[in-house]
Amino acid sequence: MNKLTDIDEGVIRRVDWQSLVPPTLFFRAFSATFKFSFIALGALLIALFATTLGVRSCFIEPQLAGCDSSCDRSLLVVGEPFCAGEGVVVSALAPIKYSFRVSALQDMHAQFCAERLESCVCFLPTLIVGLALAGLFALALSRATLVRLLTTSRSSLFASFTFAIRRLPSALLPCAIPCLLLSALIALGMVGRIGVLHFAAPVVVALSFITLFLCVVTSFSAPLAVSAIAAENCDGFDATSRGISYLTQRPLFWIFYMVAAAILTVIGFVIFEAFAQLALVFFDNVYYGATSRWIDFWRLTVIATPDSYLAVALVVYTNAVYALLRRSVDGTPYDSCALNLGKGESKKLRRILQDGKGAPTFDSENARREEEKSRGI
Repeated sequence: MNKLTDIDEGVIRRVDWQSLVPPTLFFRAFSATFKFSFIALGALLIALFATTLGVRSCFIEPQLAGCDSSCDRSLLVVGEPFCAGEGVVVSALAPIKYSFRVSALQDMHAQFCAERLESCVCFLPTLIVGLALAGLFALALSRATLVRLLTTSRSSLFASFTFAIRRLPSALLPCAIPCLLLSALIALGMVGRIGVLHFAAPVVVALSFITLFLCVVTSFSAPLAVSAIAAENCDGFDATSRGISYLTQRPLFWIFYMVAAAILTVIGFVIFEAFAQLALVFFDNVYYGATSRWIDFWRLTVIATPDSYLAVALVVYTNAVYALLRRSVDGTPYDSCALNLGKGESKKLRRILQDGKGAPTFDSENARREEEKSRGI
């Protein structure tokens, strides 16, 4: 009797292109950049932040109103403006008008006036709130992107922001380290100006070089650390360690992936800008000549949509780079992502009921009698 053989033995039925050619993950990431819910939310946040600082859209390009440089600042008191004007920023879609007020802060000790930017609210609290919202937005988008790229599940907008609110404190550490190192670098520069410490110039220079190197490394690894929090649900220390490890062990891979991401970002930006330009044309035709703060705000939102896409694309491709570097350094599978974030234990399946002969049964009463009989009750 002849032995049966498979005529298709050795034929490749399926090629895992993601493992064979890892950069193909960028094609999935390219489609993930067109996440319109996050793009619309980002445009709203940009428009809200800009409007709070006195920026509004305009139909006609305004003239730049400069400052009088001949004013005597020594006669100014706290809160008295010496420069108030308006200007224009030419964006990709339309000019954006901005207004500002610069005042002097009198310093009785240093005897000089410092300039600061004023708007309808204090600039510094607005900046802090804006950075906090930007971090929350980036973490939520990272969560939604990694779940989409690495698994077959999906994370909704509400679920992503719920995760981001819970894990935002963990993201503060990798973002704060570069700021602390930058502050240390500035402090070393101030130490170098002290005459009595000039004998320690080599030590100051060496410490400055080391601090600058660490500041650059931690700055570039911070986005990878945020991706680690979104993918692994880890704390800030573990995320910072992962980001620095992946960046320093695969620097050439990181550069290559970022160049590829930049090319895809430009392609996506051109496509999205074309749609935004078309939407702006319709908007201007409908509300031509209308003068209202709401009209300015919504027009500014339309203008900010390409900028929102750039922010979304930056976060999405950073997460794709994280997945590729994690696979290259640690050998972690692409489908590895922390999904079960609950503190409780997973629900177990119900015990299979069996009759006296060990066969499965749906009759719970019969199973109970058989169990009692086996125990001799």
